[in-house]
Amino acid sequence: MKWLMMLGLTIGSLWAQWQVKDSVCFTVRVPALDNCCIYCDYAAESLCIVKPPSDVIQVAQDAVAYAPDWLKIELEDNFSRLDSMYQDFYANMILNEQDPYVDEVAFCIAHLAPQTLTNSGFYPSVLLENAEYLYRNDSVLEYVTIIDSGSASVGGNYFSTTQYRIFENGDTTDYLMPRDIYYGFIVHPKLQEELPTYIDPASGSPTAPPTGKFWRNYLFNHADAGYPLLRDTLVGFETLWNCIQNNPDSNGALGRLTRWINTVQPWGSPHYPRLPQPVYQYHWHTGTCSEHGWFADGAARTVLIPVTLAVAYRYNHKWNEFYERRWIQWETINGWIDYYPYDHWGSGDNIPGCFNWRGDGYIWTMTERYTLICTLKIHVSDVQGNPVDGAKVTINSPGSPGPWVTVGWTTSTGDCQFLLGDSVSYFTGEVQSSVGNVSATTIINNSHPNETYYWNPILSGTVTQPDPLPDSLPANPLDDYKFEYTVEVLDEILYGTNPIDGNTFSDFSHPGNIDFFICDETNFAAYVAGDSFYAFHIIDDAASLDSSFTLPADECWYLVLSNEDQVVNKTVARITVKLLAYTPGIAEAAPKRQPGGLQIAPNPANREVRLTYGLPKKGRICIKAYDSQGRLVKTLVDNSKEKGIYTVTWDRQDLPSGVYFLQFETDARSSVTKVILLK
Repeated sequence: MKWLMMLGLTIGSLWAQWQVKDSVCFTVRVPALDNCCIYCDYAAESLCIVKPPSDVIQVAQDAVAYAPDWLKIELEDNFSRLDSMYQDFYANMILNEQDPYVDEVAFCIAHLAPQTLTNSGFYPSVLLENAEYLYRNDSVLEYVTIIDSGSASVGGNYFSTTQYRIFENGDTTDYLMPRDIYYGFIVHPKLQEELPTYIDPASGSPTAPPTGKFWRNYLFNHADAGYPLLRDTLVGFETLWNCIQNNPDSNGALGRLTRWINTVQPWGSPHYPRLPQPVYQYHWHTGTCSEHGWFADGAARTVLIPVTLAVAYRYNHKWNEFYERRWIQWETINGWIDYYPYDHWGSGDNIPGCFNWRGDGYIWTMTERYTLICTLKIHVSDVQGNPVDGAKVTINSPGSPGPWVTVGWTTSTGDCQFLLGDSVSYFTGEVQSSVGNVSATTIINNSHPNETYYWNPILSGTVTQPDPLPDSLPANPLDDYKFEYTVEVLDEILYGTNPIDGNTFSDFSHPGNIDFFICDETNFAAYVAGDSFYAFHIIDDAASLDSSFTLPADECWYLVLSNEDQVVNKTVARITVKLLAYTPGIAEAAPKRQPGGLQIAPNPANREVRLTYGLPKKGRICIKAYDSQGRLVKTLVDNSKEKGIYTVTWDRQDLPSGVYFLQFETDARSSVTKVILLK
């Protein structure tokens, strides 16, 4: 029986089957208004890729390769937002770093805004000191331990995080901090709107060492006369906190840190100018809720407690939150821990909204932790009803001081959502976008808890995007080749500019989508030219794809992934494509296609086109490029050559996108080949 089965398999292999001729697998960042395409080269039976330019120089690509796998796309994207001089500098900083600091330094470079990395008052050596003192401070503290998983020397998906000891319900338990919390709210050197650099304690100005100090080292290892040293204050504490509400005493390291902050910075009139710099605030030892919020953020991260600042501009207040399995309220001024009094703070007004602040400038609303809330759902569209991404939406209400309640940015679906306070007399909304603006408009009156409100502003402009028409198969379609493809959209990179510090952030926390279609070279040329065109497998806003397509005609076919319906945000996609050939059985074997005299790659192309041609004997060769109107734009070759294979590179320089034609002439033959140049 086994012999018969093997015989059957052998016979079956003589008949027609699909064989993989080429395959590609890659991850790509597709910017707004751009695309990525894969096409088949029949002559070579191979796949060619035309990606958007990465805008990342080689040494920066080397640094990305050295970084942890989970950080590569984020680091590459931030490099692309820097000019080559800064790319070179920060890439070499990463490449010259050693374990255990590589991931911490690389993370900060990936998640500091370009405005910070290029600021004249920013001293990049802060990044090295920041990483070093994470581990130095950790060696003193007993309630926390940095855990390194893997290493840069081995590579791969290495990372670090912290392990904490917690006392709860009579038991002591160890917990691992989520990786993103460790990097975002302990490692990150920027707390809120300040410049994370060496600071003169007296003036608050950026100053080089030794006069200039960085908070992670300075707060831990320096004490003014008459004040306790932080590192000594926390010796002997074996738990992060003991889960006791509103009690700094007998509440682990968090409780002791609360007492230390009130000792070194008692409540009082702030020192002017009011600067959100922990080193400066320590020197002056006074302040109100703003100073306490800024200072507590730096002090907690100094001792490896993940903390962020909660801002309620229209509620006239700031406080902190620390993370331990959840975000927990913490206000050092009055010793409040895991307490939520803000629904009627101060004058008794309800809190309209509050938000957290990440070091790269991204903010998000978290009002739901402090009051009953209503939900506001916003959908921003252009004049034709298409969703608009990257639009900044500003929410405001009565209250003082502060410029607004909160802000947010729309995703690729044009959507943005806020959770806002209850019993607020009114909320207004305002939209700013390159597609158009909407001035402040009242959108909620007398907000009610648990209600959902909707606002659908329409902008005056239009989001242009390709609109393929469904194609139909020819009467006698071929089945010589087919594509098999899978696409997984990993992220949408949402961009925006923080309205307070002017930092342009990149946020990777939103799912994305991409448009997809397949077309032949004639329709692809029409698509590139902006004309009407036909396509197969047309799918809008796909999050994932897994399919195949048998090529119905003997010509180049293009798989196109388009992000041209976005105006701001990028899409990150992992793409796998296989080119398979139909291999006939013994009786139906067909002759192999022969390549032409001129080979062109890539086609389509973003910038450079490589032309390969051969001469069977010495003779004249002439290659000229013409535009679609028949005008000569470039003579690439025009001379006599010996027998052999030659390659010439055509740099399109400033030629616009469109269809061009290469005229190839030798003594024995003449041909014209179409070339497509993309933006």
